[in-house]
Amino acid sequence: MAADRLIVNGHYEVDPTRALPGYDTPTATAYAVFSPGGKDPSMFGLLCDPKLPLRPDVFRSMRDISEPGMVRAVEWGVIEWPDTGRQHPFLIYDRPAGTKVFETLESQRAPFADDVIINGFLAPAAAALEALSERERTHRAIRPNNLYFADTGQRTLMLGEAASAPPGFSQPDLFEPIELAGADKAARGEGTLADDLFALGITVLCLLLGRVPPTAEDPDAVLLERMVGTSYSAAVRGNRLQMNMVELLRGLLSDDVAERWNLRDLESWIGGRQMTPKQAKPPVRATRPLTVAGTDHEIPRAAAHGLSVNWADAGKVCRSADFDSWLQRSLDDDEISANVREAVGPSQAFQDMPPADDDKLVTSLCIALDRVSPIRHRGFGTQMEGVGTALATYFDDEERLRQVRDVIIGRFVNTWMALQPRSRPELLHLYGVFESLPGFIEHNEWSEGIERCLYELNPFYHCRSPYLEQLMAYRIEDVLAGLNRVAAECDQTQLPIDRHIAAFIVARTPKIEGRMLRSLGAFETSRAEAVISCLTVLAQLQKDLKVEPLPELSLWFAALLQPAIEKFHNIKRRAEIAADIEKIADTGDLTDLLHLVDDPEALSEDERRFKVACHEYHLCTVKIGKIQAVLRSRGLLSYDVGEQAAAIVAGIISSVGASTILIWSIL
Repeated sequence: MAADRLIVNGHYEVDPTRALPGYDTPTATAYAVFSPGGKDPSMFGLLCDPKLPLRPDVFRSMRDISEPGMVRAVEWGVIEWPDTGRQHPFLIYDRPAGTKVFETLESQRAPFADDVIINGFLAPAAAALEALSERERTHRAIRPNNLYFADTGQRTLMLGEAASAPPGFSQPDLFEPIELAGADKAARGEGTLADDLFALGITVLCLLLGRVPPTAEDPDAVLLERMVGTSYSAAVRGNRLQMNMVELLRGLLSDDVAERWNLRDLESWIGGRQMTPKQAKPPVRATRPLTVAGTDHEIPRAAAHGLSVNWADAGKVCRSADFDSWLQRSLDDDEISANVREAVGPSQAFQDMPPADDDKLVTSLCIALDRVSPIRHRGFGTQMEGVGTALATYFDDEERLRQVRDVIIGRFVNTWMALQPRSRPELLHLYGVFESLPGFIEHNEWSEGIERCLYELNPFYHCRSPYLEQLMAYRIEDVLAGLNRVAAECDQTQLPIDRHIAAFIVARTPKIEGRMLRSLGAFETSRAEAVISCLTVLAQLQKDLKVEPLPELSLWFAALLQPAIEKFHNIKRRAEIAADIEKIADTGDLTDLLHLVDDPEALSEDERRFKVACHEYHLCTVKIGKIQAVLRSRGLLSYDVGEQAAAIVAGIISSVGASTILIWSIL
């Protein structure tokens, strides 16, 4: 192996000095990857952004697929990158035989012939998407600059990678259906096969034209154009296409997901069967428009968009009599009126809402007017599945984080789910997760808060604890090993478990409940209890997961355990425990360390002996008091009585001395 190569998962060799820019993605840089001892790189690896949530579940599915229409995933892991001095996720793929079809989205090339598009691209791509769909996965990164030639003759094309960023993150709005294009790029969600087929349709159009069709610079204007017209017309515009391709594109680019071609329709068309796309049902139009910030809207979906991009004025518009008149008389759509009643109640109720409730009112009305589009709140749009990826992507962005937090606390997901026009069984589990999230934020105890939301919504995301900032801890085992690695550099007057680690542990480990970590929040006032709770949890995890010794982490605990040692009253026992802690810390066994300071039998016996000593001390104190009383009254006693008293006092003093020696030996 070359001296400067790095190793991934003990097998694959990476050359950090040999970049492969032809395989870069918008969020990752490509480098040459070799088989052990290889001279020519047969693979490329993507050095990913460590803060972006990846899609390891999709990567694993791609690894099991050998369809020629998609690059094959080989392996993924974590790599220590010399230039950044930290760990990064690293995804390894087989190198395609050819180059990228479009270097960038601005690239232009000769249009492709129909037979190359049909047989060299659509047929293998459809097979690859079907294989993903069978595994309940989506691609969500189909675009011209993520296509490769599968052969040197440039007659066959293949889909590129799909795991280095959140789903849809790098997709231009034009490649996303209307209901996803309106969401923040980090909040578009996993989507469905129908969304991949839409992106496939736009990509086919690019191959036919030899370029990406131009659109207006203002994305809101383009989205509004698609809402009022169709995505097909906004993409094709004045370009002349052959009738068979018009048929294909109308089928794949239908804005009604129920009318959009599915894989069977596409495969039938590829096989030569004539397919006539169904004419889209025109949207309901009001007899007179609703004016929002100077723009007239006749279509409910467009009105919702207008409200969402003019948030400062939207609340006043929604509470106005004009809005009620537009909804009840000009629009006169029973279904939308029912949606509005379910989302916010009767019109009189929301007209009487105070301006302080405008944010909730506008968000709910936008959902009611356009129920399949994103949840839109204060300039932020998110699909239900996208809340988690947005939370991870923007966790360090205070403004965006507040917006995501508000969406969760506002329980807008409940309204959105209740109004969906079709059953979404794939979202039921996620809906159950959302039910508990507002409580985590409101209670904000250790193992809860926004950190718990982050890990509940992102089951494949790494722990974002500041302790592990330079590491990629995807598993509990990684967290323990990471704490052991960084322990010597940390402030050892603080607990090894912070809010992030507490939330990560509870979210990933059913056996560890949040109540086991609540005392950590009282570290400053109840140090012994907090340290013992922290050690108990980590010791259990080390034992259950069979994690190797953790000597540095044990030494960290050794520095924290003085309050726990002081729970013992016996001075000699304290000294013995302190000495034993130093010995056991070197072994790295947290369970043995815990038994030293949290042994119920030893603590009980120590407490019993302490109570005995206290009782003896009390008796001695009483006797001394009596002696002092006798001495104060000695002038009243006769000489004979004095002699007797002296003898008695001497006996008592001897008894007190013996008791004192006994108490000292117990302590």
